[in-house]
Amino acid sequence: MEGAEDQDRRRWSAASWVIVAALVLVVGWVAAGSNGGDFGPPVPTEPPAGAPQTVELTVTARLDGPLADDLVVEGSGFDGWPLRARVGDALLRPQTLLLRARSDRPVDLPDGVLPPPESVLDGLGAWTIDDATGFGVALGAAQPRMVMAADDPDLVDVELPAGRVHPAVPTVVTMWLGHPEITGPDDSWRLDVPFGDSTLVVDVEITPSAANLASLPFRPLEDVAGEVLPVPDIGSARPALIGNGRPVWIANTEEHGITVVDARSPSSPTGVVDLVRWCPGTEGFIAAEYSQYDATGEILNPVEGPGLATYTGAVSDIGEFALDGGRAGSLREALRIVEAHGGYTFDDGGLSSGPWLACTPPDGPHGDPADDDSVPFDISLFPEAPLSIVPSIGTSTVVRADVHLEPDGTGYLCATDSDGVWACRGEDVVAVDVSHRTPDWSFDRGRRAVEGPVVIGAMVDGVVSELWRTLPVEPVPDPSDAPISTVAVWQAFRPVEDLPNDCSQWVEDCLGMASVIGLNILTADGPLDGQDWDGSLPDGWVGTLAAGTSGPREWEQPVVDDANIDGLTEGDLVALRMIGPYGGVRVEPLPGGAG
Repeated sequence: MEGAEDQDRRRWSAASWVIVAALVLVVGWVAAGSNGGDFGPPVPTEPPAGAPQTVELTVTARLDGPLADDLVVEGSGFDGWPLRARVGDALLRPQTLLLRARSDRPVDLPDGVLPPPESVLDGLGAWTIDDATGFGVALGAAQPRMVMAADDPDLVDVELPAGRVHPAVPTVVTMWLGHPEITGPDDSWRLDVPFGDSTLVVDVEITPSAANLASLPFRPLEDVAGEVLPVPDIGSARPALIGNGRPVWIANTEEHGITVVDARSPSSPTGVVDLVRWCPGTEGFIAAEYSQYDATGEILNPVEGPGLATYTGAVSDIGEFALDGGRAGSLREALRIVEAHGGYTFDDGGLSSGPWLACTPPDGPHGDPADDDSVPFDISLFPEAPLSIVPSIGTSTVVRADVHLEPDGTGYLCATDSDGVWACRGEDVVAVDVSHRTPDWSFDRGRRAVEGPVVIGAMVDGVVSELWRTLPVEPVPDPSDAPISTVAVWQAFRPVEDLPNDCSQWVEDCLGMASVIGLNILTADGPLDGQDWDGSLPDGWVGTLAAGTSGPREWEQPVVDDANIDGLTEGDLVALRMIGPYGGVRVEPLPGGAG
């Protein structure tokens, strides 16, 4: 029988080995990096050589002629996005115009200046194109609308004909701009568009703009000569790591032979980069945000955007693939536009119609695995580390942590907590700055969290500068700073137990479905952008609904916070605030009401 002294000796010996192993692990991570906490690709500061220059287009419009005494034309941009393009690209973009009456009398629009309302979904009105510059403008149809709620109760139930501008409610018109090719910065276009007995003068100023680095391709590793990868069977692909933990796929297909592509998708919309998945049935790659690439890394969908970085090489005498170099993902040629039927239309050479990959990542956190016909990148190839030693990591590493990001892409890593993605556990917090991978067109303009685990792909001065993920999990908005998706007229609420299908199967923590009638809110500054709105309705607001539309006006939204449901009655004005992934909302009452 073992004595107490022997038992203590055995326990001390086991504990010593655990301590030694932990020290070796930390030393190994430090030794792997050039300067513990600094590793991976540097943060890009400019586009690669040969990349087209980015420009910004500033659009203004005004009326000249008799109608200018009665009507003001203002531009309000489009969905809050900057109007940016690349030199050499064609231009075919919408802008929003507001038509306002100057007095307290309605203004009838001249016949023919806008296409009839029934064409609002079918196309645009006549194009006006400048023969000298090629710049063209076409105006879209205005829909008849009805006021459902308003700051002024007398406006409720007022009908707004498509061809008349109400003195208290601006008419919203979409104006399309077209040009075959943007030739360079420091350029300008002007076009006089007939508007009855007056003229709509449209000016475009083109100026240089800082490149949106998030739209650029990833660079490959430079020193890869001599690295070898095992060749997969024909018709298959295998994930692998090269260099200091760079993720790649090596594929072997009948059509393209052996190809090696960078697994990082350059079109990830959140700043946290998706690692592409292999589609065995169609022999291509797909990212969690649905960008698609063929086996060579060329982008298939969306039509515009960079492809995957690739590596070249040859099969060695022992049947392995030896790398000899790499190149950045190619920027696909921009869509062209052509003149057709007196106006402009896209001519993409059939690219927008395919080829498409018949392959999708699982849909949502509770997606049926049987529906997933893609193969994720195996993150078990990376070492895994606790968040507490991240500052000394010297190679790409998995951490069980959630990512909290500000709109500009700065934030921190926080240890995953069972109380939710916005709850931090312990004191381990590591700074993050992925602003160079945060696109300015992203819908995620508020604070958001990305659920872990994630892979730390690079660090600069102890700050995480690149993050990767494989799970197709939508970012979770910060409940205290979540965007408002819709202003609506409240109808009813059905709790989860009254639903024919349990909504929590596709929306986690779903409590039921809210039935609402969504409104378009107009303010003095134009259509309300819920992404940047704090929920306070300004003076003079108006909530309208398209009049005479076919089909049901009501629609349902999954509710994940029902704190305000009990006090609501049909006809109340509410805001739906996005506080969960996959459309989960909190319903908040707003001042005002419906007719």
